[in-house]
Amino acid sequence: MEINFTRYQEFLNNEINTTFEKASLFSTIFAFLCAIIIFIFNFLKIANHFLIPGIWALICSLFSFITYLIAKFRQLKGFNKYIVSFLFVSLPSIIYVIAYFYLPSKAATYITGPPSYLYAFTILMTGFMFDFRVCLISGAIAGIEYFIVYLSSYQFLYQISGADEHLLQDLRGFPMYFFKSITMFFIGIIIGIFSNNAKKLIIKILLEEKEKQSIDKLFGQYVSNEVKEKIIKEKKDIIGEKKNVVILFADIRNFSTYSENNNPEIIVEQLNQYFDRMVMCITKNGGVVDKFIGDAIMCVFGGLIEIESPSEKAIKSSFMMLKELESLNKTWEEKGFSRFENGIGLHFGEVLEGTIGSSDRKEFTVIGDTVNTASRLESLTKEHKGHSIIISDTIYNLCSSEYKNLFTFLKNTTVKGKKQSIDIYGNVDFRDIDFKGF
Repeated sequence: MEINFTRYQEFLNNEINTTFEKASLFSTIFAFLCAIIIFIFNFLKIANHFLIPGIWALICSLFSFITYLIAKFRQLKGFNKYIVSFLFVSLPSIIYVIAYFYLPSKAATYITGPPSYLYAFTILMTGFMFDFRVCLISGAIAGIEYFIVYLSSYQFLYQISGADEHLLQDLRGFPMYFFKSITMFFIGIIIGIFSNNAKKLIIKILLEEKEKQSIDKLFGQYVSNEVKEKIIKEKKDIIGEKKNVVILFADIRNFSTYSENNNPEIIVEQLNQYFDRMVMCITKNGGVVDKFIGDAIMCVFGGLIEIESPSEKAIKSSFMMLKELESLNKTWEEKGFSRFENGIGLHFGEVLEGTIGSSDRKEFTVIGDTVNTASRLESLTKEHKGHSIIISDTIYNLCSSEYKNLFTFLKNTTVKGKKQSIDIYGNVDFRDIDFKGF
């Protein structure tokens, strides 16, 4: 399943701008406060020669504020990301440029100070652009600029003297600054990898969310979350294919007469309660509600989601449905509402399963002779009073002895639309059945 690139890019750009809006505002305040403190220290003679760092801190504060405005108006996107990133990683170089023209030891004065640490921080910030190339270029720019700073002022570093040769080598040596510059480049690569993986994770999350929404559209809200998660996890292709499944049809007896004698509000209330309870019984046993046809329910056991012993799970669901309906009827009778009676038909066989419909509206469904047979079996419950569940011999033969004992042979019959006759079985009294042992 593909994700809409435009919508994804809009989402990502919004997150980038939101992140930089908050971070830049904090940077603006922090840099401005640093500038004020530096100027106070300089004015009170607590620390001399702090004018250039103070000016640099103000410049950083100004640039951070500009970045804040760009992000606030959601303009940090496209080529603007490269411009902002270039200026961001170049902030530490500004103090070195000022120092080069105004201080006796040029850029060497601050080359090992806090500005050099800021390179790594600015490279890290570009990671939130979620663009590997931005991070790579930022790391390269930072490394090149820092090494140029060293080359422009390395002779002044040799004015430093001391007894510790290791310290002097760290402060003055060419290899140290070369490796610092190379390190900045590789920091950009590493941050870019992390950034790229984070972007892939975001895409994966959005894709899975889109898949969930697609499944919701195909199945409605009547599939358990476990089933939805399993479909996504196993990456099942919801395309047309032949499967052997159990089809369950459930229909309310004499619903037309009931509708004529009750007001719409009561009908809707009872139907919603009825469907909620019936769907619970179906999904609890791994079934998938295919559709509602008026007051009838059609569902599938097996197929897209493989389950163990689908025939037995369908039978268990059927008896649970009868028990739940009996409980509902007691509640309705106390309110003065009419009782519901339903019939259930079960058949096992081959179906064509997949997404069917127009380009604008599709639904996941199953079609075939098995569906028609299950519907015919459900209608036979009207003829066989006392048997609310009728199953075909294919269902009966797939069950264990425990489940077979729940049914009694009715007759051999030919259902409408089929030439070959089948044996049918009706349920025993459901009130005495306890499924906890099944």
